[in-house]
Amino acid sequence: GLVPPKGDSLSVRGDLPLALSVEPGDSTARLMRAIPSGELSVDATSNAFPLRTLEPLLDPNVAQDFRGTLSLDVKARGTLDDPRLSGNIRLTGAKVRLPQLGTAYDHGEAAIALDHREIRLSELKLQSGSGRLDAKGTVRLKESPRAGGSSGTTYDLSASLREFPVIGSK
Repeated sequence: GLVPPKGDSLSVRGDLPLALSVEPGDSTARLMRAIPSGELSVDATSNAFPLRTLEPLLDPNVAQDFRGTLSLDVKARGTLDDPRLSGNIRLTGAKVRLPQLGTAYDHGEAAIALDHREIRLSELKLQSGSGRLDAKGTVRLKESPRAGGSSGTTYDLSASLREFPVIGSK
């Protein structure tokens, strides 16, 4: 996991059913392959992890001043074709500047709950200048055809934008 100076950590542990191939002749698009029927077991946890810790991993031409805290307790089980998700994600005090868009977002808050194949966004708030964005909704992951289901994901999201500049707010 990543541990910032204050000791609040982000920990991701588990097993992904992926095979890495460096065989001559394999194309780079096939460098990683899913292992059929391989078991997925991933746990991710954090308690007020400071997002600024991740800033050195970001291209400064794309994102700067990455701030806020991330708290989560998430589990993924099952297979890549049929993942079973559970847990909660909370983002507070989020801020980021996107130089290429001339935009800065701040006062970001988000609350997400994961329940099997459902991702519920109960709160998303973001400000840019004097504008505000509020959103909520649900994303339902469909079972993969390889796992016997129909393909596709459904989205039921709503958003309210009040004087919210998407591009060029500085």
